[in-house]
Amino acid sequence: MSHKSLLLPSLCLVSIALYSGLISANPSQLIGLAAKGDDTGLRSQIESGVDINTIVSGTTALQMAAQEARLGIVEILIEQGADLELKRIPNGETALFIAAEKGHSDIVTRLLAAGANPETGNKNGATPLFIAAQNDQLNTVKILLEAKVDCH
Repeated sequence: MSHKSLLLPSLCLVSIALYSGLISANPSQLIGLAAKGDDTGLRSQIESGVDINTIVSGTTALQMAAQEARLGIVEILIEQGADLELKRIPNGETALFIAAEKGHSDIVTRLLAAGANPETGNKNGATPLFIAAQNDQLNTVKILLEAKVDCH
């Protein structure tokens, strides 16, 4: 029997097992795919049943995508119902906070449009506006001010 004839039945069994839930999705892989901007792999993980809000090593896929400026991944995760208010462990940053800190204005704009709370601070009380200003992210500061963020 050739290797090719063994491969096809094996692939079929793996596909059936994955589809039926016998092989679980990999939340760690989801975070890595978000970091790399691999939308095809990310969609595959979501379709296999991975919880998009799972926290792995203190972070979620949305937070990682915000950190790495992966707007396409942020879009997918928002469409799939990612929790915009989950906080990174241990310092309590939301995806909006992370994007504001890094000056990823397009992601800040998208997260605000999706309903992210610009008043949510980290464990020290710093808000996205504060961290953007502290890091001289002037375009991000402007976007947050235009969103009527409380300056006090």
